[in-house]
Amino acid sequence: MQEAKPWHEQNTFWETVSPTLFTQRRWSDAPAEVEQVVSLLGIEPGAQVLDLCCGVGRHSLELARRGFQVTGVDRTRLYLDRASRQAEAEGLRVESQTARRRALERSRPWTGCGAHIRSSAPSPGRRCGAIIQLKGDVQ
Repeated sequence: MQEAKPWHEQNTFWETVSPTLFTQRRWSDAPAEVEQVVSLLGIEPGAQVLDLCCGVGRHSLELARRGFQVTGVDRTRLYLDRASRQAEAEGLRVESQTARRRALERSRPWTGCGAHIRSSAPSPGRRCGAIIQLKGDVQ
């Protein structure tokens, strides 16, 4: 008998919560969030940026619109397909990889790496953000 996968490794879970995770408000918040990330990292257009757990590409797409070279990584192929369709519709180039954070493949380094996470805290609007900046290249 095959063991059941944990909830976070089940595609049906991520498909089910997609409407809750990617609301119109979350999309409209993306430009300001990206502005904060760019400012915090001090990076310029053209830099290579890794967007971990990129979901449907809210931040990846906004970074690409601003001229960054973006790689979006997510474990959910459905999300990456949605981001790729949007990138194509806008004429943007966003590289995507289906992978867990521990299993990334890359032939060249990234300039910066970031993840922006909203907590599931009980109070509305409460956020938890994480920006990772490594000095030098991220291999």
